[in-house]
Parts: sequence; C-alpha cells; structure tokens
Amino acid sequence: MAEETKTTEEKKAKRVYTLEDIKYSDKSKTTAILGCIPVIDIVLALVEKEDSFVKYMATQMGIITLGAMVLSGFIHILGLIHFVIMIVAIVKICQKERLDIPGVSTLALKIMSNI
Repeated sequence: MAEETKTTEEKKAKRVYTLEDIKYSDKSKTTAILGCIPVIDIVLALVEKEDSFVKYMATQMGIITLGAMVLSGFIHILGLIHFVIMIVAIVKICQKERLDIPGVSTLALKIMSNI
C-alpha cells in the first residue's frame, strides 16, 4: 500500500525544467523543426514526453503562435514577425543550437513543467 502511494505521488510530481536541461540532440532535429510549424508546435508541446529539446522548442513556438493568432486581428505585422521567428528557430536547430526568445523562454519552461 505504501509503495502504491509513493508511485502515485511520484507521478503527480511536476518536473521543473531549466535551460541547462534543454540540450540539442541529432536524433530529435527533424521533430524539433516540425515543432516550429504553427499548430504542430502546440500538438508537440502537449504530447512530447521524452525529449526536452523538442518540447522546449515546440512550447516556445506555440506561445508565439497563440500570441500571433490572438493579436493578429489587431496587428497584422505579428504574422510576419511570427514567420521570421519560425525561420530563425529552424536555422538555429539546423546549426545544432537552441533558440531562446527573451521572456518567452521563461514562460515556456513554466508551461513545460505544467503539461
């Protein structure tokens, strides 16, 4: 009985991510690139459990996508900014680097810990 409670508590414990945890991996390059594409980014952020790099990139891009969708009715330039950020993220991944968007990266780490 005590073992069941411990296992349940371990499953409920949220993982806290830091930027040091987010490391590029050659095996996740394609998935990380897919995580930069609108809508796919949100899906990957929600379903990716193993690869923190993919989850981080997808979560960051998901935040940008949702922000652009919400605000695009008011400011059309956001669509262009979103597209540029998406291209920069894909280039960074191809260079085996991580893109950290100021303000968004901190929010992405918090969201990753909660999903």
